[in-house]
Amino acid sequence: MPHPSHLLFRAAAALSLSFAAFAAPPARENQPHETILDTARAFLESGARHENGETVIDVAPIDPRLQLAACDAPLEALGHSDTPHSGSATVGVRCAGSNPWTVYVRATVHLFLDVAVLRNARAKDAIVGEADLDFVRKDAAGLRGGYLSDPAQIMGRQLKRALPAGTVLTPDVLTAPRIVRRGQQVVIRSSGAALSVQMSGEALEDGEDGQRIHVRNSQSRRIVEGRVVAPGVVEIGR
Repeated sequence: MPHPSHLLFRAAAALSLSFAAFAAPPARENQPHETILDTARAFLESGARHENGETVIDVAPIDPRLQLAACDAPLEALGHSDTPHSGSATVGVRCAGSNPWTVYVRATVHLFLDVAVLRNARAKDAIVGEADLDFVRKDAAGLRGGYLSDPAQIMGRQLKRALPAGTVLTPDVLTAPRIVRRGQQVVIRSSGAALSVQMSGEALEDGEDGQRIHVRNSQSRRIVEGRVVAPGVVEIGR
C-alpha cells in the first residue's frame, strides 16, 4: 500500500499538470509567407497584362525571421492604379482582421515582347523603311530608354543620329522627316477664298510636314510664316 506521503505527492503533481494545461495559452499560428506572396503576385498580374506580350512576375521572398499572426480576414493588396507593365514594383499586403498587420513585398515585372531593332546600320537622317526593321523578343524591364513594337510608329520616320545594326529603336531616336531644309528654294503658296497665288522664296528654317516655319519672299524680301504642306512647298494665309 503506497505511503500517504506518496499519495499526497501524486495528487499535487496531477493538480499542477491540470492547472498548467488550463493556464498555458495555445501556440500562435503564423501566416504562411506563400499566401502573402501569392496575394502580391495576383495584384501585379491583374495590372500588368499586355495583349502583345508575355508577363512574368518575380516576387522577392520575405525574410524568414518575420513572423506574422495568421489573418482571420482575407488578405488585401495595396498598390497604385498605375502598376508598371515592366520593371520594379512594391506591393503592400494587409491583414485587416483582429490582429492587423501590413507587410511590403518587392517584385520585378518582366514583359517579354517583340520590339523593333535596326536590321542594318543606318546613317543620320536616314528614313526608316520596312527593309530596315527586325523584331526581336526582349524583356521590356531592361529597356530603360523605351521601345517601339508597332511598325506604324516607325515607318517613314527619320533617324536623329547614326545607329549600328541591332539597335533597339526608341521614340527619342526618331523624328518626323524634314521635307524642307534651311536655305532651300521653296514655293510659297497663298490661298484665299477665290484666288491662289504662288511665288518663289527661301526657307529660313528646316521644316517637317505640318510644321510652321519662316520663309523669305524672293521678290519682296519680306519674311513671312507659313506651314509646310509638301516637300518644298510652304503655304501662308491659313
